[in-house]
Amino acid sequence: MLLYPMIQGLVISHGRATEILGVRKWDLIEYYDSVGIPYLSQSREDLGEEIAGFAHLREVVPTC
Repeated sequence: MLLYPMIQGLVISHGRATEILGVRKWDLIEYYDSVGIPYLSQSREDLGEEIAGFAHLREVVPTC
């Protein structure tokens, strides 16, 4: 739990936290779930922007 504020503050990544703790990333995600911490903390607005960005890419990038 001591690393979580550093993850939230973007000082370290979830991957780096797993390296420090010596656990697999999936184990860390399961731990978050068990204590009620969301692994992804993205707002609906941010998610909407990402979806719109991917939709735009589909329009401008030719498919093979």
